[in-house]
Amino acid sequence: MKKDILLTTLLVFLVIMNSVLLFLVVKPGKKTSRPSKTMIADQLEFNEAQLVKFEIFNEQHHQKMQAIDGQSRMLKEQLFQNLEKEAFQEKALDSLAERIGVLAKAREIELFHYFDQISAISNDRQRRKLKQLIAGALRHRPPGNPPPPHGPPPPHN
Repeated sequence: MKKDILLTTLLVFLVIMNSVLLFLVVKPGKKTSRPSKTMIADQLEFNEAQLVKFEIFNEQHHQKMQAIDGQSRMLKEQLFQNLEKEAFQEKALDSLAERIGVLAKAREIELFHYFDQISAISNDRQRRKLKQLIAGALRHRPPGNPPPPHGPPPPHN
């Protein structure tokens, strides 16, 4: 009798805990949407002439980033399609990983050029504000991209 009560209590507890866990995993969280394409222009308070230039290279930047991301996604799909293949050689793995790395480099370079173009059409006040925006974005990195270390850790005594 006592075993039945203990097992029933344990079973009810586990069902409740699983339900809570399931709710926490499945519930829609606070979604972070990408800022609008004009967020930077709004923050920097571009005038009409600056806005026209910004819209031109912003569209070009968007197209380049989509192309890079599409190529990267395709290579990653190729890479992970070979997970179950025993004959997949290390050389092929290295080749795909290297090509993905080249695209990651191209993405960072394109991003740098994009902000360089923004800086080029900005006045001094806007450049300072842009620098603050970039610094803020770097501080709020997505998970999995830790900030660079700020020197060696303090010694343990």
